[in-house]
Amino acid sequence: MGSFTRKERNLLFIFLAFAVLYVLVIPISKIVPGLYVLKDIPDIILAILALTAITDIRRQILFITYILCSMAGLALDLPIQNAFLIGLALFLLGHVGYIVTFSRDFKRQPKRLWLVVLLALYGIGMGIIMRPFLGGMLLPVYGYMAVLITMVVLAALRKSINRYVLYGALLFLASDSALATNKFITPMAYADYIIMITYYGAQFFILFGFLKEKYNQSA
Repeated sequence: MGSFTRKERNLLFIFLAFAVLYVLVIPISKIVPGLYVLKDIPDIILAILALTAITDIRRQILFITYILCSMAGLALDLPIQNAFLIGLALFLLGHVGYIVTFSRDFKRQPKRLWLVVLLALYGIGMGIIMRPFLGGMLLPVYGYMAVLITMVVLAALRKSINRYVLYGALLFLASDSALATNKFITPMAYADYIIMITYYGAQFFILFGFLKEKYNQSA
């Protein structure tokens, strides 16, 4: 992060501090009233960083995307009817934001065709495995999965000097896969930790990749 401004570095460190803090309080987050709100602070910090550090139209799109993700995370924890469906819809809109952002850098890359095929097969496989468990959530979950896979594919096909955005997209896929497995198929040991660590990693690496590109740094 040598070329980053002090403000950019500070916001990234604040993001990491709040992300670590929430992971540490996961065991009590569901029994202490209001503590789950901590989960959304890292997304808000990244939204602010995107709005202040990215220099083109991507800043507005990424700002809205991170805010949508923050709202989605909050919705998932609210004690209201259809909380999961509301959170799913908000995350879907967030992925649409990423799709719009990533598509601006689209480039045909035959050497990554294997990854596109692998992602498509993974999405189909997850759909087949989850089908017996989804019930009335079949169409919403399938729609979400299609948008999620599209987002990761476009991250893989971006013209970029580094792979951080792709790493972030893959971590998002890992996080959502863990969440879906835990909710619909079978409870997972340490599910909350796996979901949140991969989720925070996803959000961090996506914006970190754009910041690296801003300073023309490869990795």
